[in-house]
Amino acid sequence: MSVQDIISDFVSRVNNAQLAGHTMVSVNKSNLVADVCKKLTKLKYFESFSEIENNQIEIQINETVLYKLIRVSKPGKRFYTSAKKFPVILNGFGYNIVTTSKGILTHIECMKQNLGGEVLLQAIKA
Repeated sequence: MSVQDIISDFVSRVNNAQLAGHTMVSVNKSNLVADVCKKLTKLKYFESFSEIENNQIEIQINETVLYKLIRVSKPGKRFYTSAKKFPVILNGFGYNIVTTSKGILTHIECMKQNLGGEVLLQAIKA
């Protein structure tokens, strides 16, 4: 099975697992998804993640922190922003995950480094 938008697939699988009350979810592996998982693990949204066979990544969700992931930039409508114009997430209860020339960063890291980029998704805290 070929997935055209791997980030949307990732967001859907994590949100569906969260709503179903699962703490583990398996997603398709790509370098971009692995980098996003690293960032979300560092932010404590995920407990851990590991690469398993069949090009899959197994994620352990931190159910006390993660509320929802929202896809922002889509294949039909990309969302790019400068360092000073990131969207606000529920009065600061979340992060914009941004792909930049320096890798995957949060909007806070981007503002400190004065970097803009494509806002991939928003991670909202519980």
